[in-house]
Amino acid sequence: MKIIVQPRVPQAAEWRNWAQQRAQFVLRRMRDWVMSAQVRLSDDNGPRGGADKRCDIELQTEHHGTLVASAVGRDWGQAINAALRKLARHLSRVHHRPHTQARLAVAHARLAQHL
Repeated sequence: MKIIVQPRVPQAAEWRNWAQQRAQFVLRRMRDWVMSAQVRLSDDNGPRGGADKRCDIELQTEHHGTLVASAVGRDWGQAINAALRKLARHLSRVHHRPHTQARLAVAHARLAQHL
């Protein structure tokens, strides 16, 4: 899995390595499903402060296309963790969805046989 971190502001450059390591850690169990990840770090309102640090993550998956999540936090660590949490939950859901639908189809077919 290839992970690219793009800090959009100079202050976010110090978070590049941490963001890459964190993405590898969070997505490690899903590495067979993900071809690449692109992490973008930006500051919504510049030096004014507040909860304005934004993390946008785009995953290219083999079977589910492109998945995107975005989060805002007081610092980039908080924003990165929140965006990764959203993506991991979403990727897990879409990956397991076909299995759930297949089981429902089998259950409906069995029910129809009993009626």
